Amino acid sequence: MKLLIDVNQKTYPYSKNWQFGVGNDHAYTITRKDVCEYLKYVHSELGFKYLRFHGIFDDDMHIYQRLSDFPLFSKMPKAKDVVEINFKQVAVVLDNILEAGFKPFVELSFMPRALASKKIVGFHYQNNITPPKSYRRWQEFIKLFIEFIIARYTLEEVKTWYFEVWNEPDIQIIFFRGSQEEYFKLYKMTAKAIKSVSPELRVGGPSTSGCLWIEDFVNFCQKEKVPYDFVSTHHYPGDGFGNNFGPERFKEIREKILKMAKEGGTVSEAMRDFFFHPEEYKNYPADILVEKDKRLRELVKEKPIFISEWNVLAVYAAPLQDEKMAASFIIKNCLETKDICDGHMFWCLSDFFEEQFLIHKPFHGGFGLLNNDGIPKPNFYAFKILSQLYPKRFDVSTDYVKCSCFKDGNKLQILLYNFDFDYNKREEHNLTLVINASVKIAKVSYINDNYTNPKQEWKKLGSPAVLSKAEIDLIKDNSTLKAIPLPFYLQNGQTNLNVSLYTNDVALIEVELGEIM
Repeated sequence: MKLLIDVNQKTYPYSKNWQFGVGNDHAYTITRKDVCEYLKYVHSELGFKYLRFHGIFDDDMHIYQRLSDFPLFSKMPKAKDVVEINFKQVAVVLDNILEAGFKPFVELSFMPRALASKKIVGFHYQNNITPPKSYRRWQEFIKLFIEFIIARYTLEEVKTWYFEVWNEPDIQIIFFRGSQEEYFKLYKMTAKAIKSVSPELRVGGPSTSGCLWIEDFVNFCQKEKVPYDFVSTHHYPGDGFGNNFGPERFKEIREKILKMAKEGGTVSEAMRDFFFHPEEYKNYPADILVEKDKRLRELVKEKPIFISEWNVLAVYAAPLQDEKMAASFIIKNCLETKDICDGHMFWCLSDFFEEQFLIHKPFHGGFGLLNNDGIPKPNFYAFKILSQLYPKRFDVSTDYVKCSCFKDGNKLQILLYNFDFDYNKREEHNLTLVINASVKIAKVSYINDNYTNPKQEWKKLGSPAVLSKAEIDLIKDNSTLKAIPLPFYLQNGQTNLNVSLYTNDVALIEVELGEIM
């Protein structure tokens, strides 16, 4: 198949809304040395501006402590009323984020146990997911928090941050044991508390999964005259678990547990088998997230929209998240959503992630850009490519492989990608790129089965459960994004280059142009 590249084609600015931010599990992890090193590395390499994370108010942050929390005093009269509020641990986290080069995108979650209406937790790290018992005390707490960060970081700095109320309150089973009405009340009380300290601070929500509740949220804020400076939501293909997960799966999971208990099996294998269903993903529309963004813009109109979580799937332990398919998906969506929304925040920065379990296996299908040894995965290199693209863009139409071109003077980049939700598909497409100019130098970088594939390098070592320092360095060296020479030839005053792509491959061709025909 021939693909004609007209270097005289009209260009438009290349939007980097994908670079707005990235997520990173929960707050306490940002006190770890390795996680802080990952933050600095990803910021310096990819240029994300904001960092979002769960659990800034979780009990492992030791903010709201009562005398009764110590077992020795738990039964003593009025011990619950002897309290101490201290944001020192929060300061450590925020300091580390700023030192890494990020601005905080502060998700206000979850409920300190001392303020919670019930004893219900959502995750491994024991985050309370219930509304406050007293909204008066909750508002006082929020005011103290805002006053603290302004005193420590100055109002001028904090004005550049964003404050998002809660996380995915529509998912009751793991994030919020309350109704939509209760969330709207929580949002209203929180937003008013923040604005009472400084009306210049930016607050928004509803931070739902699947772009849910958006129209209701906007209508509520407008009707009740509740401030909202932006609208945030999340989108992954599939539901909140990345597949059509529901009670009908419980019997299937129960049977799998019994089988694994009898035959032997690991937690990571169990999570993969429970939630990873590639036979269903192949039916997803390729443009599912692009269409969601367009619908969001229609609903929200002029207010800023932030997709504060997104990824190829919301499935923990999905093998494709360590593979080229994730990279191809990222390239597609970052290029095709363009500037419909004001910012996207990929979920998440690394595989050091402990919502369900903390899996130490080097490649287990985690959500991260880096694995839990800090090895960049193909999705990392997708963003690396996106970060290096030239400022002027034009697109070339093709039925089989997507193509976007980027120019800077006499330099041209041709980015080819071939995304498909069918995990098992392996179609090959042979392309001849015809450029209406002479070419001095041509090189190509691949993300495919043979190049930029750290999981494959790990398998070559025998898939060890624990990697040595030398093995980590070897995998990094053998799987980095490398540009290799690409042969070309002149014919009838045009330059021809041949490239082959399989399903979900990515190829970046870089050329230096000579005479334009």
